[in-house]
Amino acid sequence: MLSRSQSRGLLSILGRSEKTVLTEQNCSTVGVELSFFAMMKTLIILSLVLSYPFCIAGESYFQSLYDSISQAQKTLKEVAINVNKGLKTLGHTLKFVENFIDSTVDEDCIYTCKKGRIPVPNVNHIPDANGCGSLGVFFDKDDLPRPEMVECCNEHDICYDTCNSDKELCDSKFKACLYNSCKSNEKLMDTFTFKTCKGGAKLLYTATMALGCASYKDAQHNACECVDPKSKTNMRDEF
Repeated sequence: MLSRSQSRGLLSILGRSEKTVLTEQNCSTVGVELSFFAMMKTLIILSLVLSYPFCIAGESYFQSLYDSISQAQKTLKEVAINVNKGLKTLGHTLKFVENFIDSTVDEDCIYTCKKGRIPVPNVNHIPDANGCGSLGVFFDKDDLPRPEMVECCNEHDICYDTCNSDKELCDSKFKACLYNSCKSNEKLMDTFTFKTCKGGAKLLYTATMALGCASYKDAQHNACECVDPKSKTNMRDEF
């Protein structure tokens, strides 16, 4: 995973990009929203980085991460009010924050269509993978405890990006793949390195559990198309 110095550097970069957008003259609506994305990413990444030393300790890590994300909702609302005061985008920005935070802490994550329609595979969609990361922040192989974990992330991406896939099944396979990348190479590592590897696997998995619902629904939205159940029946009859 990222070292402490790398993490500080990453947060510094995000902070600079945020400041640049906010200090531009004649700041546009798009600029304000982009700055908001930067602040959101900074807060979430910070919660992950600060929680990382405790990830080997046990399940308290996930509870800590959950609490941090929930607290971010209040903080982000306050920031939005200050940044967007007097702008027409205030309502839209607050709605985005609430929807995003809600999607990160929902117990159930199921993609559904509106108005009684059902999701079916989009024939023009090809499942895609982009390695380990989310929200525009990605980890290189050198940042991970084992390089094989990138393949685990890619398989997980493909699973999310396949219409009507089960998120829980995707996540359980992802968890098994991450831990197996450590277990299968245990003889090559000393005790401390092995524990660090499992800690990194836990961090990736719990971050996915906390932040993955929005990614899953976005992927399903691209992988599926919503159709009327009757039209699907008619298509079957034609064949």
